[in-house]
Amino acid sequence: SGNAASAIAELQSAIQLAPNEPGFHQELAQAYKLARQPAEAAKELKVYDDLQKKRQPVADSTSKEDKNP
Repeated sequence: SGNAASAIAELQSAIQLAPNEPGFHQELAQAYKLARQPAEAAKELKVYDDLQKKRQPVADSTSKEDKNP
């Protein structure tokens, strides 16, 4: 769990720099699972899911706008 603790610290730092990056929250959830912190893992998975839901429509509309000059 020493590796998990180190990963948790690094991912928390990454999230401070890019809080809306879903991948960081997903990886942090996995690190919490490895560290046997299921409540924290569940919180991060919820953040990940919420960000994915928000990101999908925005990505679709942005890509359409980018194609039109």
